[in-house]
Amino acid sequence: MTTDVVADGLHPAERAQLTALAPEARPVAFTRCWTRKEAYVKGTGTGLAGGAAHIFLGCGPSPARPPGWTLYDIAAGAGFAAACAVRTGTPDTTRRDTT
Repeated sequence: MTTDVVADGLHPAERAQLTALAPEARPVAFTRCWTRKEAYVKGTGTGLAGGAAHIFLGCGPSPARPPGWTLYDIAAGAGFAAACAVRTGTPDTTRRDTT
C-alpha cells in the first residue's frame, strides 16, 4: 500500500496513529496528515526538504497546534484533501533583514 511506503516521511507519533487504524482507513488519514504538513511548511517557508518527519501535526480528525499556528482541514470533496495553516502568534521580532 502506498501509505506504508511514504509513511516514513511522517513523525513517529503520526506513523503510530496510522498503524493503529484499520488498513482501509489509513489512506484518508495519511492524506489528511500530509496536506496539513504541506500547508504548514509552506506557511513557515521551510519546505518539505526541511524534514517533515520532525513535525507532528497528527492524522486524526483534529490537527495539532504548533506554537503560533492554527491548522484547518478544508472540505474538498470525496477523494480529495486540503488544509490551511494560519500564523496566529506574534512574529519573531529578534530576527531582522539586514539587506
